[in-house]
Amino acid sequence: MRILAPLWLLCGLAACAPLPPGGASSEPDHARWLSPLGRTHPLAGKIWEPGPGRFLTVEETLARLAAADIALLGETHDNADHHRFQALMVESLIRRGKRPVVAFEMIDRDLTPSIALHLAVNPKDGAGLGAAVGWASRGWPDWNLYRPIAQAALNAGLPVKGANLPRALTRASAQPNGLGPEWARLGLDASMPETLLAALKRDLNLGHCGMLPEPTLEPMTRSQRARDAAMALTLAETLETGEATAAVLIAGAGHARADYAVPYHLRRMAPDRKVLSLALVEVRDGETDPAGYAPMFDLVWFTARANDTDHCADLARRMKKKADEGKKE
Repeated sequence: MRILAPLWLLCGLAACAPLPPGGASSEPDHARWLSPLGRTHPLAGKIWEPGPGRFLTVEETLARLAAADIALLGETHDNADHHRFQALMVESLIRRGKRPVVAFEMIDRDLTPSIALHLAVNPKDGAGLGAAVGWASRGWPDWNLYRPIAQAALNAGLPVKGANLPRALTRASAQPNGLGPEWARLGLDASMPETLLAALKRDLNLGHCGMLPEPTLEPMTRSQRARDAAMALTLAETLETGEATAAVLIAGAGHARADYAVPYHLRRMAPDRKVLSLALVEVRDGETDPAGYAPMFDLVWFTARANDTDHCADLARRMKKKADEGKKE
């Protein structure tokens, strides 16, 4: 079964290759992927619903997003196709009559006033929004990858917000009682079920290639929980105030997963809101069973992948460099 995105979705906001003679082909033009790897993979372009174990069409997927109060769009940060698809999903929600706030993991909550100041002078200036929040100094991929997502909201007069816990508070959250009253305000004084907490710790360690020193795992887990809770609070508060009729979170896929991440906190903070988690997932060579990828999301949209960088080798180099610098001190 082949579920292909329509031409407008595959082209997105980037230039498309010309259509073949006679119009659109029944087969995809893989040159339309921005990411270079896995373009002809059997899953690329398909959308999988892990629960019932079935594929969805693009139209069904967009309808599911529109039916939710809160849509979490998980990504791989350096994949241009993921940001292109996120922008087009936001545009689709607006066309369907939704009025979502668009909140970014990459922008801290305390930078939302900076966004407001910038937009008060330049209400639709998505290009300048990155500079207004100091994007270039924060270590994320180029703002131009994310700009079309924000621009879709600004063009419709919709709010754009920072969702993440401010960096100073993220550092503080690693320590017991480091957040003080903020820990309780985020609802973190309530214990997470042990099975979910164990899964979170396991995945944090796996995400760091099994290289995390044991003493760092507990502080990192505390910070991850705090960041997820802060993002959930941003979305819940915005809907509660009536500033928007729906919410979209742009975040790394790990923050969008339905079990222990942002949806977990939303179930407590906004129990009456319908939440949908969608992960944009890069295909892997030789792995063609959709059930083997990401069962912890409501929907999985498979894409080409941006690179084959050995992240574990890169992490090992950085950890060694840090250790060597520590010895010199």
